[in-house]
Amino acid sequence: MNKLKELPPPLTRQIVFRFVGAGLSLFACICSFLLYGEPYLSISLLAIALVVGISGAWFYYTVATGQYVVVEGRCQKVEQTYLFRKNKSVYVFADPHTIKVVPHRRNMEVQVGDMLRFYIASRTPVYHADHCEVLSGYMAMEILKGADK
Repeated sequence: MNKLKELPPPLTRQIVFRFVGAGLSLFACICSFLLYGEPYLSISLLAIALVVGISGAWFYYTVATGQYVVVEGRCQKVEQTYLFRKNKSVYVFADPHTIKVVPHRRNMEVQVGDMLRFYIASRTPVYHADHCEVLSGYMAMEILKGADK
């Protein structure tokens, strides 16, 4: 448990969310079996609990063993969808590269000039396209709005 307290807050939040999701699914599995006696719903909820729990354990192992990289940079450009004005991609300048990232939550309030910190698994592939590096995914993102602009 001490190791969890030493981790960066965005990664700790992701780990807790995954284990809470697994616990809630397991609770729903038990409740559905006791209330309805229906095995198919219980088995599917149990499968969801197992997948989410294993995902949380794998995420914790990756973070606890230090198999991640922290990339910090300033937001240069935010591309939005035409219809609902949701964030489609974010361009971040992390010296000496410009990195294109697709945010997990598209309604995230990222503005040009914000400092962004990405926690990336060391095995995550990075591609080169359109004069920038394209990040295929990340573990967690932190927006540092209070950083000097």
